[in-house]
Amino acid sequence: MLDQRMWLHQQGNASGLTHAYLSSVRNDLTFHLPPQIVISAIFLDDHPLPLSVINDGQMQIPMSDAGTESVLTMAWSMTRQHKTRPITQEEFPWPQAITVERNLITILPDDPLVLWSRSGVRKMNSLDQGLDRLETLLDRQKALAAETRGAILNRGMIQQLQARLLNQTMLEVQKPTSSSPQRLARRDQLVAVIDELDPATEVVPENWQTKLLEEPVTDASSTLRGQGIEGGVIQVWQLDRRWLQIGLTLVTAVILIPLLRKIIRIEWSEWLQQHVAASWLLLATVWWLFLTPSVLGSILLLTTLFRSVFPLKSSRSAS
Repeated sequence: MLDQRMWLHQQGNASGLTHAYLSSVRNDLTFHLPPQIVISAIFLDDHPLPLSVINDGQMQIPMSDAGTESVLTMAWSMTRQHKTRPITQEEFPWPQAITVERNLITILPDDPLVLWSRSGVRKMNSLDQGLDRLETLLDRQKALAAETRGAILNRGMIQQLQARLLNQTMLEVQKPTSSSPQRLARRDQLVAVIDELDPATEVVPENWQTKLLEEPVTDASSTLRGQGIEGGVIQVWQLDRRWLQIGLTLVTAVILIPLLRKIIRIEWSEWLQQHVAASWLLLATVWWLFLTPSVLGSILLLTTLFRSVFPLKSSRSAS
């Protein structure tokens, strides 16, 4: 399984992590890399590897120290091509000459970017991806039966990932969709498999590898999640959120202005002129609910309430 994360930054560059869950790989592993990528670190399980030379977009990684089941992690960064176009092509590292059963893709854009998948990726939610990771770890647990230390570490990762999936499961129950019954049934099946495993005999501390199973930052609503097709290349629609907000504001204005002209009566303005406090309260409420910074609206609201009540108290005390 490949588990790949990409963070898109406002400056036009991107950074990412590629986790490759490998089974019985002993020979050198070749990766095809996107243009302008810079590999900053490579780890095989918990051990750092020397950075290999990139030739014609290919990089060979020695796997002589790999176990029966290993996790290869690459940290990388690159300059995005066509970063200002509405349709962009995002490319990830891709291993050669091995079968990739799953390719989990997670892209997290900085504000104000908004992304939609166009091609090359089947959209998934966070629970789907978490269950894929859990299923992969359970398959690894079976293969690690003869490696005591590896089995203990993997069992700890299963336990920690299962705990992280509790919140996502609760959200699925609270806000169900048409696919929720299938997701929850799959989750119950995996939990039943976990219950049949030997209990974790050691408390395995969370290291960098277990934390990267599911970082909290990737739970943001703007995250694009999915399962990529073979090749590591996907296409996405991207839009500046500010232009979207401006467009929605203009459309709303075009709809509301004619409507309000028919609804609003001239008597309302006369009433508001006679009741200044009510006018300020209305303005403060609108600012607080719809404008930014909203804190000014709340300050204006409190000030108006104070000034409308204080003269009343003064007049009572004077009488």
